Amino acid sequence: MIRVSLPKVWELKVDRRVWIAVAVCDGMVNPEDEGELGEMARYLRDTFSIGEALNRFRLAYPAIFGGVHVMVGRRPAKRFEFWGYVKKVDKSQGSMTREELAALKDLNNTVLRGEGMELWFREEREVGYTPVDNIGLRFITDTPPQHTAPSPHRS
Repeated sequence: MIRVSLPKVWELKVDRRVWIAVAVCDGMVNPEDEGELGEMARYLRDTFSIGEALNRFRLAYPAIFGGVHVMVGRRPAKRFEFWGYVKKVDKSQGSMTREELAALKDLNNTVLRGEGMELWFREEREVGYTPVDNIGLRFITDTPPQHTAPSPHRS
């Protein structure tokens, strides 16, 4: 039996083409779930085709590789492996510019601004923050007992 699960992905639109995607440990998405991530989990379970999934699904890069991605269209421009926490806040004082995004080196104590929302990053856990998922896709295979090799007998 093969099991597939993907992290949930939060999105922050910066402008017409640029957006930020954050894989979060806020429950996992399984093939039984609805939406693009559920469809992608079903596709990966059935085909094992990661390369084709990257071309087919918009959220594939952040869901498969985890972390924080600055995306231009459907392709990643930058990826951060941030070992910390993120919080979604429903307010914003204007989106970040592409230059500000390009200059980012570290996300600790950073606020990323987008259309109508902000993402706040912290290394320390605080109330209301969710862990960033840096792993992404999980494939779990298990072999039914009748297909396992017998244990060697010891005397």
